[in-house]
Parts: sequence; structure tokens; C-alpha cells
Amino acid sequence: MRMISRRRFLQLSAAAGGVLVMGDGVNQILGFAGRTHLASAAGPIKVGIIDPLSGPYKTSSIHDVHGVTVAVDLYK
Repeated sequence: MRMISRRRFLQLSAAAGGVLVMGDGVNQILGFAGRTHLASAAGPIKVGIIDPLSGPYKTSSIHDVHGVTVAVDLYK
């Protein structure tokens, strides 16, 4: 099996990433990419998390609840 050097791996990864970015940009400029539509629900979407709000893990759970609240407010 032929080994690949770290430098060569990084070069190939950067080239592949560049091709993906440039390909998407060209599609957007030329109009080949279809328009993206946001999805909408018929009713409210319920978000639930299972975290203890009391006991020794209360501190981290409060941060989780706050993160979910921020995310929901961000996408309203």
C-alpha cells in the first residue's frame, strides 16, 4: 500500500474544497442552481429537550434550555 504524505493530503483536500466552492459559485452566477424555498409547517412545531432542571446537573441544563430558546427565537 502506498503511503500519502500529510502535505499531499492537505493539498488534495484544499483542491477538492476549492472545486466545491467554485462549482457552487459558478452555478449561482449562471443560474443553474435551483431556487431554495423555506419549508413551512401547517401548525406550531414543538421542541423538547430532556434535561434535569433540578439536582446536581441543573447548571448545565439551564444553559441547554437557554440555547434552545435562542435558537427558536433566531428562526422565528
